[in-house]
Amino acid sequence: GCELASFRMPSQSVPAFVSNGTVGRLSFLRFGCRVAIHNQKRVPRTAWRALHVNVVSVGRASQKEAWAEIPVEEYQTRLKGSNAIDLELTYVRDNDALLRLLRNGQKKRLGCVIAMDEHCSAPSSSEKFADQLYTWLEIGGSRSTFVVGGAEGLPDEIKSEQYLPVSQRILAHHFLSLSPLTLTHKIARLVLVEQIYRAAEIRKGSKYNK
Repeated sequence: GCELASFRMPSQSVPAFVSNGTVGRLSFLRFGCRVAIHNQKRVPRTAWRALHVNVVSVGRASQKEAWAEIPVEEYQTRLKGSNAIDLELTYVRDNDALLRLLRNGQKKRLGCVIAMDEHCSAPSSSEKFADQLYTWLEIGGSRSTFVVGGAEGLPDEIKSEQYLPVSQRILAHHFLSLSPLTLTHKIARLVLVEQIYRAAEIRKGSKYNK
């Protein structure tokens, strides 16, 4: 006969597994007769997928505007270190390049596309933004793309889509404002990235969001 080993194996040797939304660990019989599943619990779908957010901006990085680039890269590094969200920072040359990216980019890679527009509604709190961000990640198959316009704002082709039903939108699925105040595109990009980092910290339950 076999003797049941009722201990939990270390996570290094017996990793957690996912099956149909269920996370569990393997419990072994000492002489290897069978494998049983125990300690199961349901988790949100995005909990075990790599979450990817791409912030696409019109313009280019500049040494003269290092004051805006350095903190953005710092938040990107923090997110990478915490394994919370893989943050990608993309620059496109002009509005034409932006439109080509949105039209020709693989929808699966772009995920849920959110265009930043100051004339749209803004979240009432960082907690609300965090909830919305993770909802968009869920909708986009663990991927979301935020679009930040250049000095002239978003192209008309994108802005006009906010008046269409969501199902008919091609370039952007949703629209978002960070503040009723008018922000330069560099500051808007910095605030957006900080709020993405804050959202990840809120989800983790850290003390960053005080």
